[in-house]
Amino acid sequence: MEMAQAQLQENEYNEPKKRNVLKWLLLIIVPLALAITILVAVLSMLGMDPIGQAKEIANSIPGLNLLITTDQEAEFERKERQYLSQIENHQQNIEALEVELSNKSTELDQLNQEIVRLTQQLDNFKDNDQEGQQQLANDSLNKLAKTYQEMAPANAASILSSTDQQVALTILQEIKDAQRAAILSEMEPETAAKFTEQLLD
Repeated sequence: MEMAQAQLQENEYNEPKKRNVLKWLLLIIVPLALAITILVAVLSMLGMDPIGQAKEIANSIPGLNLLITTDQEAEFERKERQYLSQIENHQQNIEALEVELSNKSTELDQLNQEIVRLTQQLDNFKDNDQEGQQQLANDSLNKLAKTYQEMAPANAASILSSTDQQVALTILQEIKDAQRAAILSEMEPETAAKFTEQLLD
């Protein structure tokens, strides 16, 4: 019980001390803060930058310079963030372009392979077409030669004399020797002589 009374008396004694300290702090801090605010406002109106100068002074004090950020440092950090953001954007753009380039390269390879395939098909078609046309021409020539072979030599000579000379020569080359001789004998002597010379070549 004595302990509780001693503590109560001590609390009663300390309570006024705490209030006195608090009163003194308020009496000092409030007027000091008010004076600093008025001083800053007056200096700002006079064209001075008291906050900036205070930052510079605080920045020159070792230890405080880690806590205070000057306008230059803030601007530097802002620009650094801006540049890092731009670099990141450019890197993303580069990556996107590399992917697009890779896709285009793959597409180009596929198109080149398609071109090679179609070129081979075209070459094969041309070869087959030429062979087919040659075969068709040979078949037509054989039929035509057979027709002239079955004609009367006088009629065949008359028709061949008025036909293109190269066509007539080709037909005469396909006809059997005996029939050719009969047709040539029915032609004018000059025409027969020309065909004979060409047949020898």
